[in-house]
Amino acid sequence: MTGNNLAILFEEEPKQWGLRGDQFLWREMKDKIMSKEVSTVSDFAKVIEGLFEELTQCKPENDTEIYIERYNLGGMSGGYVSPEFWLEKAFPMLSDRFLELYNKKGKDSN
Repeated sequence: MTGNNLAILFEEEPKQWGLRGDQFLWREMKDKIMSKEVSTVSDFAKVIEGLFEELTQCKPENDTEIYIERYNLGGMSGGYVSPEFWLEKAFPMLSDRFLELYNKKGKDSN
């Protein structure tokens, strides 16, 4: 699946974020994923976790908030990213969307 198809997975943003920086990371990941190509759900999981790591300079397993200066537009949690949000909400949501799109593409080609 090409990057343009993968960017579709980021179109509908979550209704609620973990911290203020999460929305900016989401949007940055959407832009970066356009240069990627994946063929399996496990590849997709590796790609989005890799993008998280690349953009935050931290592993998503990190259980503390991550501060990213470029995401700080003010507010109490401005610039902070929540790995908990990504591990519990965003990654599963994106993986589910990928699986749905992957299954739809498979059916369309039959």
